[in-house]
Amino acid sequence: MTEIVSSLDAAAIEAYLRAAVGEALDIPEDRVATDRSLVSLGFDSLMAVTLQHRVETSLGVSLPVADMLAGTPLADLARQAAFIMQQDERPAVGEGDEAGPREEERPTPRGGERSALWEGARPERIPLSSAQQRLWFLDQLTPGTTTYTVA
Repeated sequence: MTEIVSSLDAAAIEAYLRAAVGEALDIPEDRVATDRSLVSLGFDSLMAVTLQHRVETSLGVSLPVADMLAGTPLADLARQAAFIMQQDERPAVGEGDEAGPREEERPTPRGGERSALWEGARPERIPLSSAQQRLWFLDQLTPGTTTYTVA
């Protein structure tokens, strides 16, 4: 399973995913049904993250773990990966003029380093994260206590 698929063909990506899933589940790849979801094949969240990393390093495509665990069939994941790869091959909208990001500002998903974040105006008030909102709620519920501290 060392072959890296460089083609934009969904069938080749599907074959790569079947082999990767078969290897992860320790079953022959011909027993991996592409019309079934990864969860129905026996995948758990750890296996999905491992597969995502493997696909990203081999193909340069980051498939969402949520899609892998949401019941999306393996064939649909392959088509999604092929679509993302095709989108990466297209020039950016407005490339060559000031409408879009310049080539050196776009992230490079196929190996290479990712570019720095774009500069932008900082909002006057930055919204709280969900964890910060929960802590604020606990403090409002019982002021002055340390109920949120985990020892």
